[in-house]
Amino acid sequence: MAAAAVLFPRAIELSQLSISVARGYSYRVTELDDVLLDFIGVLLGDAVFVALRARNMMTVTDGGPRRAPSPRLRGRRP
Repeated sequence: MAAAAVLFPRAIELSQLSISVARGYSYRVTELDDVLLDFIGVLLGDAVFVALRARNMMTVTDGGPRRAPSPRLRGRRP
């Protein structure tokens, strides 16, 4: 994940640079805080994803997520 957190902000900044080159003038300047904040954002997003996935995994009892039974199967015994 750390590699993605480094590569994703670089891809954003390189795409902005390529747009500037295509337009012929710089509409934006890359700053260090842009890259650092993008890096932190990727890491925070991953932390939230992992936490939600772990929370969801705790509700799994028989190999699948808990769901209401199908209306067709209610009242029937397996």
